[in-house]
Amino acid sequence: MFTKLKRLNLTHNRLCSLDEEVMMKLTSLEELRLGNNNLDKFPHVITDMIQLRDLSLVYNLISVIPEQILKMRSLENLHLDNNYLSEMPDFVTQQLPSLRSLTFSCNHLSWDEDYVRECFHLNLVDFSGNGTRAKTGLDNFGVIGRATLRRKGKKLLREPSLLKMALARSA
Repeated sequence: MFTKLKRLNLTHNRLCSLDEEVMMKLTSLEELRLGNNNLDKFPHVITDMIQLRDLSLVYNLISVIPEQILKMRSLENLHLDNNYLSEMPDFVTQQLPSLRSLTFSCNHLSWDEDYVRECFHLNLVDFSGNGTRAKTGLDNFGVIGRATLRRKGKKLLREPSLLKMALARSA
């Protein structure tokens, strides 16, 4: 049953949890949309979905990203906007080899230059709607394809084609 399913959209369903037995049968799933639900924990069953490339958990109640996410070696796009995250663990940006897009706008995160520097290999990073721990002197960074940085509603930077963060200065 549904073993060949590639995309699943379960947005706006008021889900508080996922049926692990059903989810484990979705062995070919590449895209999973779980936005606008009532998930208060990152669903651990998802971390066993090794074919998953695109995961959206926007507008939920998630406060912690589990280390088990590292099993998701094929994950390319991770969308965690509008949750209750207060920390984005380093392993998310450093140890997910296929990750190209990371959005976590409008959470309760504090980020600084060092964290942004760890994201230089990504094509898209969205930090908007979060705070900062340090100055945002972005002239010391690498290259990100597209980034949006905001603090308290004020747009600090939005560069759709190229965010120059001069690797030459750190070389």
